[in-house]
Amino acid sequence: MRALFLPSHVGLGHVARDIAIARWIKRREPRVIIEWCSAEPVTGYLRLWGERVLECSYMLKSFSEAIEGVYNYYGYSLKKLSSYLEILRENYRVVEEYVDFNSYDLVFADEFWELVLSAPIKVKERVVFGTDFVFKPYEPGLLGNIIGFILNHYFKKTLPLFKKLVYLNSLNETPSTRWYLLLGERVRDWIRKHMFIAGLATSYLPGDLPGIREAKKNLGFGEDSRIVAVSVGGTAARSKLLVEKALRAHEILRKRGVDVRLVVVAGPRTRIEETIGNDSVVFYMVERNLWNLYIASNVFVTRAGRTTTADLECLPKKTKAILIPIRKHFEQEHIARTLASKHPDSFYYLSEDVKVGRLAETIEKLLGEEDNTPKTMGEDCRGSINAGEYLLQQLKPT
Repeated sequence: MRALFLPSHVGLGHVARDIAIARWIKRREPRVIIEWCSAEPVTGYLRLWGERVLECSYMLKSFSEAIEGVYNYYGYSLKKLSSYLEILRENYRVVEEYVDFNSYDLVFADEFWELVLSAPIKVKERVVFGTDFVFKPYEPGLLGNIIGFILNHYFKKTLPLFKKLVYLNSLNETPSTRWYLLLGERVRDWIRKHMFIAGLATSYLPGDLPGIREAKKNLGFGEDSRIVAVSVGGTAARSKLLVEKALRAHEILRKRGVDVRLVVVAGPRTRIEETIGNDSVVFYMVERNLWNLYIASNVFVTRAGRTTTADLECLPKKTKAILIPIRKHFEQEHIARTLASKHPDSFYYLSEDVKVGRLAETIEKLLGEEDNTPKTMGEDCRGSINAGEYLLQQLKPT
């Protein structure tokens, strides 16, 4: 049996959860051969896991760069938007030429927007499409409402053309709103009707997570080390700004006599000069087992991407997390606000404009509130397992 996975190449969150889903499938059905098709930075991450990557992947242009352009420069013109869409169209032309969808028993695409935009219906009908959002919140002003209306109408019309839809998110954390401002059915009701609701898809599976002592040992830290981790994600969207603020906040803490190690995790698209002249700062590139750092950290400072926040939310311990979403990133800002409201004992929301002193104070405060009380993974946290089981059903003939 053969399966093809196509994860979005905007950052690394999609491929991280997709690898967990694929690992569950292979755990349950070892005969399945899974191949992958995507662009950088995803292909490099797949190589870390020793996965089979189709050669045509190296002909695809990464969409991460386009997204970084939007957020690094606060917006885009219609001309730029057109060029971004052309990237997706050109990528699909490559996929169409080199990939035979009919040769696979299962095709799973995780927000691989090339298929949404350009694939004909006969291809969509072969694909199980996964996503953690189907709706763009409306923004103040006429232009924001028009763009929201167009995108939401397009999602609502196009997504049901796929063979099956998988919702890799919690319905409890989905906005309770209507498709067209005050008109149309509620988005949650539409999801219930059209999608299999898997829940929060994490990058790890049961049995992956070490204990605190083991996690610190795996990272080369002593048992008594206090660790603040800063992760900027798989894109370079304003990532250096966050790293610089974290480094300066750490210097403030050191001057106050706070004994803490800072671990900076930079994605493959973020170039960071190691200019700090002390041994209390450690720089990591993204590696396979980031969950060691989830467990070992006393405070985890990060963006508010769906996979990272799902990972943190579903940990068996209450790692204190400071969420600093990319400015004007509607999905990250919604996630950060929702988790800070839903889990105020674990998640703290700060805007990207936060002053360095405020960030240092928040870290110090949370270091004093550490809580290693074990917690149980809820049903919402079985997203990768549920998605894997659902895809197995699609793979096996009924």
